[in-house]
Amino acid sequence: MRNNSYISKKLKDSMLGFALFALPNSLPMLEPFTASHKMPTVNSVETALERFLVSETDRRVEKFSGKFSGSRNNSQLRRKHSLEIARAVAEASYVYNVDPFLLLSLIEVESRFDAHAVGSQGELGLMQIKPATARWIAPRKSGLSGCNLHQIRCNIMTGASYVGHLQQRITLRTSQTKSVPERREFVLRSYNLGPAKAIRLEADRVPANDISEIGKPMPYAVKIAKRADRMRSRYLEVATLQ
Repeated sequence: MRNNSYISKKLKDSMLGFALFALPNSLPMLEPFTASHKMPTVNSVETALERFLVSETDRRVEKFSGKFSGSRNNSQLRRKHSLEIARAVAEASYVYNVDPFLLLSLIEVESRFDAHAVGSQGELGLMQIKPATARWIAPRKSGLSGCNLHQIRCNIMTGASYVGHLQQRITLRTSQTKSVPERREFVLRSYNLGPAKAIRLEADRVPANDISEIGKPMPYAVKIAKRADRMRSRYLEVATLQ
């Protein structure tokens, strides 16, 4: 059984690997998660990373969500909402070896931190996951099968599982032909459009940063990648001062 100090150390150490995600090196992998390893609970994750994620999330929730503005009670609800998101992101990043800043940036772009968001194609929750995607990406043994996608931890763990799946699949296909930043953009494009369409566009030689959303100046993949990079830089600045 993994104790709290071990989990905290792995989360802190993993940030060095995540920081390399935008550099021309392979992303260091954490120790594989298996059924014999007990999943860390939300309350076990208490690190500088989590505190930073809480601060970043709280600031963004306040910016995007009017329902948490005003009274002291609403401020406390916003803080609770932010804390739950930050803890789920920290846990998911560890379990599925996904950059936590990428997850938080995805949540911001996909739903603006609204756990009850519903997309035009039936996407649900913070990471705008389709129920059909959740059914095949979250097998029964994961403990996520059939969970409520409007529930924060369920949605983030399921979404991170999908991002991790895409990350592994694309790394295996393109590790010799694409740089790390290119693979990250392809992961994001696949998350947005679906792997099949992303592969078709790749076959047509359409770069990920040339795909623009209608009426938006910055392409989806580039927008999320830039936000994640800025957040990572801020975290590393804070970490060096501690």
